[in-house]
Amino acid sequence: MWKVARKLNLDPEMILDFSSNINDFIGRTQIYSDSDISSYLEPLAKFLNISVSRITLGAGLTYFIHRFPSWYSTERSLIVTPTFGEYIHSASVYTKKYRTISFDELLMNLEGILKDFRPQSIYLTRPESTTGNLYDANEVRKVIQISLESGCKVFIDEAFIEFVGNWREKSLIYEVDEFSNLYVGRSLSKILGNPNLRAGYIISDDKNSRELQARMEPWLLSQRDLETIRDFDFSILESLPDRVKMCRDYLIDSMEKLGFKHLGNPMANYVTFKVPRGLSIDMVEAWLESRGIMIRNLRDYPELGDGYFRLAVRKIETEKILIDSLKELMEKSASAAGGEGLDL
Repeated sequence: MWKVARKLNLDPEMILDFSSNINDFIGRTQIYSDSDISSYLEPLAKFLNISVSRITLGAGLTYFIHRFPSWYSTERSLIVTPTFGEYIHSASVYTKKYRTISFDELLMNLEGILKDFRPQSIYLTRPESTTGNLYDANEVRKVIQISLESGCKVFIDEAFIEFVGNWREKSLIYEVDEFSNLYVGRSLSKILGNPNLRAGYIISDDKNSRELQARMEPWLLSQRDLETIRDFDFSILESLPDRVKMCRDYLIDSMEKLGFKHLGNPMANYVTFKVPRGLSIDMVEAWLESRGIMIRNLRDYPELGDGYFRLAVRKIETEKILIDSLKELMEKSASAAGGEGLDL
């Protein structure tokens, strides 16, 4: 329908579509979303400064986290941790054998691991999912290069890199021509601040993009989602890293003053903290939840152990509400230590 509408220069709703067997007897008839999505990606491609042909759009980055192993890693995959739980879940479903490993361990014995374990794909999150650390680009390139020589694909999750200062200088999307085994995943749901927009994409070289797009099901995104992407003003994201840094610095400074030490070198829009002595993560979580504030308990990350939680970076006026609530908790905790007892 969309192809005919473009050919005739008509609104798609003006086309009488007798080719689609959609129920015509319950009111206004809806039409399928446009299957030719290249024009909807032009603003995004301009923002990224890459060709539209390099972008494979799907129903969220999670969609690709599950599809990619089913396409390319059915025998063995290597997952760099810490990472988002979806990578472990998808590997357990689609891959016969997978192994988790820290980035430092991988670097120490990269060639040996590739030779002995023989993974078909390596999955790496950058910025890292707990601390927001950004693995050194040269070290990541080494992983990609040696993996290329071993016939192993590398999938890099850059879902949060647009929150990083000077991200274009640090992203690896501009190196897909150099490395034919490189696939970079991005999320539009996160960066556009719309979790109901299930949209993500992979950037790869032209050959890999054609292969990916040939595997995609039609009509993965609704017409409304396609138009949301097309109509979004990506230029407003140019100032995002500076705004995030200001709020992140405030959050870290305020939390540290209360005794919550941050972990690593956070570069994105989230920070991990350690609960101070005298408190437990359960106590902190229950206190905040009773006041309508949610945090991300990181107990399910075995690399960290107990007592760690992650905070999203918000506007300073929102962060102040969190800080004031934690300040009240710390005061009550101090009183309890003096024998008064802590009432949550």
